[in-house]
Amino acid sequence: MREDEKTRLLREAAVMQAYANGEEVQYQSRIGRDAHWFMFGGNYFNFAQFDYRIKPAVKKSVGYRRYLRVFDNAEYVYIYHEGNPLTFAAIEDITGFIRWIDTEWQYEIV
Repeated sequence: MREDEKTRLLREAAVMQAYANGEEVQYQSRIGRDAHWFMFGGNYFNFAQFDYRIKPAVKKSVGYRRYLRVFDNAEYVYIYHEGNPLTFAAIEDITGFIRWIDTEWQYEIV
């Protein structure tokens, strides 16, 4: 058995085992290679027509808040990240600070 075939079979077995263990599995058509992954809920796998994967864990971005500031007679949007050593009060004391755009921390799901 060739190494690439062995790797493929191991990958397919891992996906089937994960599904049997209750993990969420996604599939994608091999025809046209649509970038979107769909949730798998079928009764059988068709590895000839579809690629399968264990659904990746959802990751949350670092929190951020945006604020407006005037600099050189133009308004700019700045981003303040969680973990920034400056306090909110220190940001508000910066020359040209106008106001906070976000009043709560914002997160993006990756």
